[in-house]
Amino acid sequence: MKDHPEYATPAVVDGIRKLLALFDNEHPGSGYYGKAKGRVQGHKILLPDDVGKPQYDDIEGMVLAVLDETIGQDPKIHRSGYGGLVHIINHAAAITDLADFGYPDLASRAVQSHYQHLRLWQTLPNVADEMGPLKVSKFAPHSPAYWTSGDVPYDRALLTHRVKTMFGFGELAAAVEDDTRENTAYDKLRYML
Repeated sequence: MKDHPEYATPAVVDGIRKLLALFDNEHPGSGYYGKAKGRVQGHKILLPDDVGKPQYDDIEGMVLAVLDETIGQDPKIHRSGYGGLVHIINHAAAITDLADFGYPDLASRAVQSHYQHLRLWQTLPNVADEMGPLKVSKFAPHSPAYWTSGDVPYDRALLTHRVKTMFGFGELAAAVEDDTRENTAYDKLRYML
């Protein structure tokens, strides 16, 4: 809206406010904790005090944590819930945008929400024995072969998320100066798209 104020009509602004209001009192989603427990709402999960990974409280720490989580993807480990790493990446990208567009206080509060989101994801067990290993594309999504090989894992929800996540990942990568980490994580996008 700052770049194109002509689109900030009362109807558009009202629509954005209504969309934001839908998030009031929302819970953090659910995760699949195996056959015995099934899907559990995130607000019912007691997170341990020490998760073995450093807590972050700023944009850089959040971005590095997301890149590291992406780098750590292993097709033998299948987790299901909380939107997966696709949503963790896009959640972080949205927070970097908040900071970039002049909302540092809101971004700071959102970083804490993201930390909670990532911790919930990390509590999920490996359910590869039930669901099989992750489907992994042979090609990274930024290569033409990814789109033309006919070997892209089909998931209806991911059809729209592919481009959004590639864009979101680019937003994250621009927020830190670590080309090696960025390139390694970028190659691992094929594990989730």
